[in-house]
Amino acid sequence: QSKAFVDAELARQSSARPVALEVKGTYEIPALGVTITCTADRIDRTERGDLVIYDYKTGAPPGAKVMKHFDRQLLIEAVMAEEGGFADVPPARVSSVVHLKVGQSLASRATALVEGRGTDFRTQTVAREFAALIAAYLSEDQGYLSRRALQSEHDERDYDHLARYGEWDETDEADP
Repeated sequence: QSKAFVDAELARQSSARPVALEVKGTYEIPALGVTITCTADRIDRTERGDLVIYDYKTGAPPGAKVMKHFDRQLLIEAVMAEEGGFADVPPARVSSVVHLKVGQSLASRATALVEGRGTDFRTQTVAREFAALIAAYLSEDQGYLSRRALQSEHDERDYDHLARYGEWDETDEADP
């Protein structure tokens, strides 16, 4: 596995060079009074000057459908990078984000920041959708659901106990 990882890394560095590792970033939405922070695993700069953002994962890299509905982290990091939100990384166009699976097996999945079949991962779209989501949650009329968007019905969430999840399951037998 280590040889395969080194070979893949050499291939990555043939077209781009790392410019930041474990770099902190911020992104402000002044109209909403919100600032988010993150730590990007790795940012590379291509020969053309574009950025590529990497996230090291131990599990399977998400596909486009999962990224569209659940896993927006790298897409928001791309917005941050284009806005100059990472220390010592001048703003530049982000051409793609890449999930790198490391561990017993290796895999990578690059996602171009373009509009595609059923997806629009352009940074301006991601920024607009993120701002709309935050604005909705800042509304006094918006409730906070503990199980709003699950990939699987069997997913367990940190706040299920507060929502009394499972106590009123319609498949439970009625008490006599």
